[in-house]
Amino acid sequence: MGDAKLLRKRLFARYAGNLRVIDPSSAGAFRCPLCLKDFTAKDVHSKLCLAHIFPQGAGGSEVTLACQSCDSLHGSSLDADLVESVRVERPGSKQRGRIVAGGRSIPILVSADPDDETIRLDASIRHAHPTDWTGIQDFFAAAGDGSKFQLSVTSKVRPTRMRGSLYRSAYLRLFSMFGYDYVLAPCAQVARENIERAALGEVSVTVCSSDARAESVAIVTAPTALRSLAVTMKVSGQRFATALLPGFDRDPRAVADRMCESPRIVKGVQTKVFEAPPDVFADPKNARLLSGIWRLLFKTG
Repeated sequence: MGDAKLLRKRLFARYAGNLRVIDPSSAGAFRCPLCLKDFTAKDVHSKLCLAHIFPQGAGGSEVTLACQSCDSLHGSSLDADLVESVRVERPGSKQRGRIVAGGRSIPILVSADPDDETIRLDASIRHAHPTDWTGIQDFFAAAGDGSKFQLSVTSKVRPTRMRGSLYRSAYLRLFSMFGYDYVLAPCAQVARENIERAALGEVSVTVCSSDARAESVAIVTAPTALRSLAVTMKVSGQRFATALLPGFDRDPRAVADRMCESPRIVKGVQTKVFEAPPDVFADPKNARLLSGIWRLLFKTG
């Protein structure tokens, strides 16, 4: 039996045991964390799969278990945009663009080198009209200080779906850590609805870049009883992103203790607790306010 099959069986046994404790009526079944459908041991190799917590195409290697239907659906509707976002940030990767100068326009390929902070423009006469090609050459040959040209880059990344992919990754990270303690909590239903709506492009979930330099799961609490889980993940290079998901419906201190003691915790993930004043979350849709909270959160010891 291959390594992947053995891992699926181990994950099935782990999660089925966890589910049995929380829902004795589950009778040894595995419940997909995304659609909440139950699967038996007979379905391990035919209907379940190893789902990458962070998309494999974007460099992810950690896996959990999910049904093939959900993994396939989200792979095409969400993850493709995150994978493309990571690809274009890699040194030497190219994007299609267009340069306009001197009344002429030609297609180009744009690449950036983050080490020396330069941008490279590659053009070919094969892809341009001869008159436009000559006009562009003449423009740059005569260009001096104050000469202006327009550069545009075509992006295939749909921001709403890219953020939805990061949000889904954060949700699967919580599942891998807490199992059904989180997935079957009422607050997790809100997260699943957000994932589905993001896959349809209907909602932009709460995800933004982070100043953090390590992956972490933090419990954000306020005296007003609003509790959220801020999941920070490495996207690429030195780029990190934080997704804010609904938190547990229980004492956040108890959750923090459980997270630290849980044998299922993801290796290397740090835990922090941040307490905010009562009015901080007055408007959770205020992106600038949340960004300030995140910066404060990850700079707090």
